[in-house]
Amino acid sequence: MKKKYLIFFMALLGFTCGAFAQITFFGCSDSFTTSAPNEYNLTLEGTDASGRNFYQSNPISGDQSCAAGVCEFRMAWNDTQTRWEILLFQNNIDFSDAVVVYYNNTAASPNPPSLNLGNWVDATGNCGGQLAEGNGILTGSVQDDVTLSNEDVNDLNTAIQIYPNPAQKIVYVRSNSVSIKQIALYSVLGKLVKVDIKNQDINVSNLAKGIYLLKVETTNNKAFIRKVVVN
Repeated sequence: MKKKYLIFFMALLGFTCGAFAQITFFGCSDSFTTSAPNEYNLTLEGTDASGRNFYQSNPISGDQSCAAGVCEFRMAWNDTQTRWEILLFQNNIDFSDAVVVYYNNTAASPNPPSLNLGNWVDATGNCGGQLAEGNGILTGSVQDDVTLSNEDVNDLNTAIQIYPNPAQKIVYVRSNSVSIKQIALYSVLGKLVKVDIKNQDINVSNLAKGIYLLKVETTNNKAFIRKVVVN
């Protein structure tokens, strides 16, 4: 179990600009509307032979109800069709009989393309057309460029200061050169941690000692993750 957690943790730390351990998705409102907030969280499940990450509902329980019946999803690269696909679960948890709801021919790597990269085509013809900002949600571990830039990562690491680290009470996030849009703290298993964040100051005084992952997103939709230690 510890080995599994370590592999997952290292994968999280490897994500950079525009990449993260979770994707928030919603579309095809006539079919996928729920009684709860209309969005589905897909978590990182692994990496395929092409080096691309795939995400899916977790756990696949078969009881996530929606207007279509059951809404469990996977987002993965189809190497045969050379495209990204959003798949709707049917009966098999390996998605072998899944229905392709949307697809995007842009060969983004290692994460799926955002709504701003290529076109997410309505594969069934029953979802009101292309998935876009006006009729859907696709945020988190998606990217606006075909490949992620190491230069962007280095620029963010230089431009944004996170201190003290390790910390006991407050972690400060500061930058004089970029505008910060959002800050979030996650456990090493990718679970959002509820903390008090005011003016880019994060109160960690009530957290258990250990390692956490801090995601910082800028107003130009760049993001990176920094390991933070609470002691």
